[in-house]
Parts: sequence; structure tokens; C-alpha cells
Amino acid sequence: MANNATPLELDNSKRSHFVACPRKYLLAHHYGLSGKYGRTALRYGTAWHGMMEGYYSDIKNNGWGESNLEVANEFGVKAWNDATEEAEIWVDDYRSYENCLTAFMHYTSEFASDRNFLKVIDTETLFKIPMVITPEEEQHFPLVARNGVTFTGKLDLHCTLSGQNWIMEFKTTGQSLALQLARLERTPQLIGYNYAARQLGYDIAGNLVSMHHILSRKSKVTEQYGKVTMTFQRQPHIYTTGDLNEWRNSFLFTAEQILQAGELNQFPMMFDSCYQFGPCGYLPLCQQNRVPEDLDTGNYVTKFWDVLKTGHGRIKEATG
Repeated sequence: MANNATPLELDNSKRSHFVACPRKYLLAHHYGLSGKYGRTALRYGTAWHGMMEGYYSDIKNNGWGESNLEVANEFGVKAWNDATEEAEIWVDDYRSYENCLTAFMHYTSEFASDRNFLKVIDTETLFKIPMVITPEEEQHFPLVARNGVTFTGKLDLHCTLSGQNWIMEFKTTGQSLALQLARLERTPQLIGYNYAARQLGYDIAGNLVSMHHILSRKSKVTEQYGKVTMTFQRQPHIYTTGDLNEWRNSFLFTAEQILQAGELNQFPMMFDSCYQFGPCGYLPLCQQNRVPEDLDTGNYVTKFWDVLKTGHGRIKEATG
């Protein structure tokens, strides 16, 4: 596989896939393969993001009022339906749209005081940041310097809360809130979005994670799900200049590895990741031990991921 004729576009999903397993990156982003089975957690999270986008965009456009809830539901339904259409087979569980809507109503009650303290600046901001390589970085990342790399992504919400500017990110989880919030403190996504926001000229205090926890247990006797618990928490994450510099170095290091893998046509399997969070969705392909062109992909569909096609606003660009 030859070098890209155009600069490499790298978002957090692509970056994390390559770091976890170069073969996963190859199958997902070069061949565009995606499983036919839908992931209920992902669909629920997509609908939740849709609701948040509709809710806060209507607040921005029309102020606080009854229409906020209506628009949130409209965006949520569309996001749910779009996500459903992306997979052929679904095994439904407690993460239904009805429970998503119920959770949203709880969320608005939980943070009802936002009406007095929160001002929406922008929602779902798409960004492209071509990384300008310094002479020192060129010595370490020659392929990046030669080919170019652009950092892409989407900021969920830019807002002012209690007099400070924040980038708010919306997350859903079924795992321990304390564990997830601890993980997010060092996640490259948040640090990278902080970097992007500053490149776009946003004077922010940091990232504010709005976490929604939802969980239900299935009875071993009845095989039915029991009571659904829904909780919410917001936690600020402040990053230093040192954090942002380390993120940039890590990002460029990964970009260099991706370009090198393309030059060598070497995207090896990383067996440590096969069962990192349950079985990898590409495990049935990797177990065939064939070159990608000869794989039996009958249980997969072709669907390329592009973060810049997931939003509704114009793309903001800056030089990083």
C-alpha cells in the first residue's frame, strides 16, 4: 500500500484503532469493513448524543423553553434510526430508545439549574487541524513531515458555565462511573479535543465530562431485565501545556507509524487486543489467517468512517 497522495486524516477513532491493533485499523479504515451485528451500547450512545445536540442547539437558537425537549426528541429519534440502519442484525436489551428518552428527562431535571448558569456557544463543532511540523519534529517524524497529517474530530458542546468556558463531552456507560471518569482523565480523546479547542482560538478552562450511567441486570431465572438504574455526573478535567505537548508528540508518533505501515504494507495483528474488552469484532476475520483480499467477509458490510460527515455544521479549520 503506497503512501497517501494527500495528507493523512486522523481522528481519535482511527488513532485508537491503530494503537490497539494495526490489523484492526487496516480492516476498518482501509477496507471499510464493519460487522452486520449492531452494538446496542453504541446505538444508545449515538441517540444520547443526538438528544444532547438537539437540546442544546435549540437553546442556542431559541433560548430556554418547551421547544428544547421537542427538538431533543427529534434529533434523538433520527440518530437512533440512522444507527439502526447501519447494521443488519440487532439483539435488543434494556438500552432502548424509550429508556434513552426517560434518561433524558431525568437529565434535564438533574441539571435544571443550568437555565440560570449555562450559556451555549456552539454545538457539534467539526474541526480540521493540519499539523504544522517543526524542524525538531521533522527529525523524529520524517514521513509525517513529507506526507502531512490533519487532526480531525468533533466537539460536542462549547459553553459557558458559571462564568467559565468549557468543552463539554457527553458519554454513556454501563460500567462504574468512578472507573470511567478516572479513565477519561488520561484519555487521548479529551486531551486532543482540548488541544483542538485551543487551536481554534477558544479560551477554555478545560473539558467538562457529562457522564450518563445506565445499567440493568438480567435475571438468570426469567431471562428478563430488572430495574434500570440511571445516574448522571459532571466532572472537570484540566490539562496543562505539558499534557498538550505530550499528546501532540504521541499523536505524531502514531501518525508516523501508520504511514510507515503503509509504506511497508505491514499491518500486523496485536493479539493482546483480541479480547481486551470482550472479543474484537474482527476476530472471525483474523482467525482465517488470510491476506485481506482473500478474506471471507460474508458477515461484514462495507462502511467507511469519517468523523467529518457525522455533524451538521460547517467545518472549522486551524493550523496546529
